[in-house]
Amino acid sequence: MLILTLDAGGTNLVFNYVDNGIVGKNSTILETKSNSLDTLIDKIISGFEKVKSTLNSKIDAISFCFPGPADYKNGVIGNLENLPYFRGGVPLASIIENSFNVPTYINNDGDMFALGEFNYGFLSRVNSDLEKNGSNLKYSNLLGVTLGTGFGGGIVLEGKVLFGSNSAGGEINRMRSYYYPNRSCEEVISKRGLINIFKELSGSDKSELSPKIISEYARTEYSEYRDAAVETFNIFGNEVGNILANSLTLLDSPVVIGGGISNAKDLLIDPIIKALNNKFSSSNCDGVDRMEIKAVNYEDPIEREKFLSAKPKSIKVPNSDKYTFYNNNKVIPIGFKSFSTSKSIALGCYNFAIHKKNICS
Repeated sequence: MLILTLDAGGTNLVFNYVDNGIVGKNSTILETKSNSLDTLIDKIISGFEKVKSTLNSKIDAISFCFPGPADYKNGVIGNLENLPYFRGGVPLASIIENSFNVPTYINNDGDMFALGEFNYGFLSRVNSDLEKNGSNLKYSNLLGVTLGTGFGGGIVLEGKVLFGSNSAGGEINRMRSYYYPNRSCEEVISKRGLINIFKELSGSDKSELSPKIISEYARTEYSEYRDAAVETFNIFGNEVGNILANSLTLLDSPVVIGGGISNAKDLLIDPIIKALNNKFSSSNCDGVDRMEIKAVNYEDPIEREKFLSAKPKSIKVPNSDKYTFYNNNKVIPIGFKSFSTSKSIALGCYNFAIHKKNICS
């Protein structure tokens, strides 16, 4: 099956194709910024046409991601904050479908990131590692989050995306911030959030700041901004960890982290894991675990090996010669994207299109 894909972000439109599970090596990238709705739609059609012109086979579908709020099931985009010419409902899927005469599907990027990592990336790797180590454990749920321009999320349960009743499942960015209690967590977990916190801590008014530059400050031993940069990532990671803890209390699933800021995983993973495995204070004991389960850093070889080698305990049934297994090691692996975020999203779009085509055929 051959499909065209698009990861539409606030900055760029990243076009590609997936042919029988293989993502094209070269993406076509256009700037998202446009003067009008018609201009942007023409740009989207042009991007798909450009990718299509490089292919020798007939395309079977178009499956892509676009910002919300939206009625994704019907392919209608709602009122967008960053693209103000989207107002009153724009039937974008139908517009693209009429232009190319193939089934066209639109989804949220967080959902497709999670779906791609579920089937082809992180969770597939975890389950494969478990099988190789003789474990009968196999995970069937996944929470995927993206740290970038904004904070995105997607939930896959038993291999299917949890879209929710209003195409709003997995909208993790609407949780309350721990750092700014009266604001959304996206005020911290976003590109602008990271930069603003760094400015607060460093007193810097530099105009040319980015997550990459701040991460370089944090890794440079003698940088005048090193302490502020390290503390910025500690605050950011703590915020991510607390939001994940809230989510995992309900989901009890592995977590995969993507998005551009996740490239600083060496600075993020420790505060994330620390927040997940922290304790609540309590009036009648030494503290209550933040979660009933323990988070494991799957990026750390020692923790990963310990996790993979754990086996359930065999216990004897009283007054019987029978035995049963007791799994008292409640752990959840936390890891980072297996591919570029755009590639994971493209694979998720591909998987979604396959499923839809199979249902309709």
